[in-house]
Amino acid sequence: MKVVISIGAASGVIYGIKVLEKLKSEKYLIITEMAKRIIKEETEYDINKIKQLANFYYEDNDFNSPLASGGFKYDVFAILPASMDLIAKFSSGISDTLTTRTFQVALKERRKIVLLFRETPLSSIHLENLKKLSDLGVIIMPASPGFYFKPKSLDDIIDFMVYKIMDEIGENTEHSIWGKN
Repeated sequence: MKVVISIGAASGVIYGIKVLEKLKSEKYLIITEMAKRIIKEETEYDINKIKQLANFYYEDNDFNSPLASGGFKYDVFAILPASMDLIAKFSSGISDTLTTRTFQVALKERRKIVLLFRETPLSSIHLENLKKLSDLGVIIMPASPGFYFKPKSLDDIIDFMVYKIMDEIGENTEHSIWGKN
């Protein structure tokens, strides 16, 4: 399986990083410019090491990337996390970056799209944009971990969402959160 991941400009970049670490699929990565800043603020990860977690990396302004073309075949596009600004651009058909162009290509080619957002509270505009994307077949995931498994650490809470994301991407996950090995 081929998975394209964009780490977008929202708090919660750790989700995209952890998915990159755990996915066994062929990985294509885009990191938005604002996400690079957020990674430095929210994590101890080095940007270059994150890039190395993917098989292929493209800058968000690289419209020569194969990801900008419908002729390039992949299975899933995951935006982890997406800001409400990105969601508004996706919803409006704007293609001003490689992330937004790749989204529009995935949408027109009817590829699976997984969109994780981390925002609260939500305005009516946010809700309308999310509903519009959901109606178009985009899988909408709020970064809302469950607590029924009695997490013992922040890593447990992060892993809960990472495994939910991986389940939506379609990569089989055998994990300990729900008592599996």
